[in-house]
Amino acid sequence: MKNVSRLLTVILITMSSSFLVKGQEDELNKKMSIGGQLGQYQNDFGIGLNVTSPYFSSASMALRFRGNLMFHQHLDQSKTVWSSYSNFSLGLLTTAGEMGGFVCTYAEGGAKSDLSPGEPIYSNGLIIETGFRFYLGGT
Repeated sequence: MKNVSRLLTVILITMSSSFLVKGQEDELNKKMSIGGQLGQYQNDFGIGLNVTSPYFSSASMALRFRGNLMFHQHLDQSKTVWSSYSNFSLGLLTTAGEMGGFVCTYAEGGAKSDLSPGEPIYSNGLIIETGFRFYLGGT
């Protein structure tokens, strides 16, 4: 767990320094984009990729498809193991505001389904998320 914390700290420091280098811009990019995420659903940790459509409805809404490789921690014959599975989501994204030309707040709602060996259900259902989106590239 310490290694994960260290990795997250390095990622945050790197991202923060690139925000300072980027500076102020007039408008955020509202075109199709590809990104990555780290996530946790209940006790399962995951990494993934997402694709966001071009924004529509006065450049305030977009569709987002995500795919994640998740790791489920559980006991197997008194040993702790991590079993991998995948989950996918499709959601509607809305932006609420922009700050400093490189950050926007967003809310997302959608549906999520997982694909796991033996068909157990770990993270199926509806999702509602809010957060900050950081823009590292130019417009």
